Amino acid sequence: MASSKSPVLSVIVPVFNEKLCLEELCQRLYQVLKDMRLSYEVLFIDDGSTDGSLELLLDLKKKFKPMKIIRFARNYGQHPAVTAGMAQSRGQVIVTLDADLQNPPEEIPKLVDALQQGYDIAAGWRKHREDSIFRTFPSLIVNRLISRVTTVKLHDYGCMLRAYSRILVDRYLKCEERASYITALMNLLSRKVIEVPVRHDARTKGKSKYRFLSLVNFVLNIMIGFSDYPIRLVSYTGFLFSLLGIGLGIELLVYRFLHGTSGGSGLTSFVAVMLVLFGFQFVLLGLIGEYLARIYSEVQKRPRYIVDKIFIS
Repeated sequence: MASSKSPVLSVIVPVFNEKLCLEELCQRLYQVLKDMRLSYEVLFIDDGSTDGSLELLLDLKKKFKPMKIIRFARNYGQHPAVTAGMAQSRGQVIVTLDADLQNPPEEIPKLVDALQQGYDIAAGWRKHREDSIFRTFPSLIVNRLISRVTTVKLHDYGCMLRAYSRILVDRYLKCEERASYITALMNLLSRKVIEVPVRHDARTKGKSKYRFLSLVNFVLNIMIGFSDYPIRLVSYTGFLFSLLGIGLGIELLVYRFLHGTSGGSGLTSFVAVMLVLFGFQFVLLGLIGEYLARIYSEVQKRPRYIVDKIFIS
């Protein structure tokens, strides 16, 4: 059990409406930690749950120790919840774990052992995912996109089952940006990364929080927050459209010279290109607006999360 001194291991579990999973999670997690024979602490972050998850955690806290419960003032999201847990953690090794039991807590020793080889990050890789193609295929695209942006090629950026060194977590906590995405940002702070295949189980309790629009928003934020590539892509596309416009203008002049008229087909092509250009301009304005909104949000310096109360066993 953890003593008053800093524990070796801190396990951070963000919770949002996972009441059906929590009791089994605690039974399995604390058994794993006990078998590892390391001092430890477990931090649950209640991210504005409305299904009674907090009340159940407070009840489980009487049985499973040590346990620290951090209650948010409202729902802020998974990454702010993990950040709050890291800020409260004291361990030399920090492990993040989802509460839905799809990432088994029994895989934690594998990550801790890998981290002790001198790495700053031991990233879980759900090599055989128990999810539908509607989740795995978009995730495949996102993983390749993030690998390109961060220049750290990993198979699975979406797996929250990860282990971090204390040094790296302290570096991360110094970053003050509001829209922080831990799995991507951590790889920018250290290149000592090892990917560890971990088991992935099908969800048997509770409901998935996955939403396709959330994935789209996540991709957009990654592109804007970690790269100026979207703006450069727009510039390249604008240059290409300019060349197409010049080519179309030459085609219309040649047609008029040969036939004495611009021709209906040329007019149709011209209108089509203009519509494309108008659409492109709206996309450009939207991207600029996204960057400006991000700057505005950062300048405001509002807190990423607000801790309402901390319960310590």
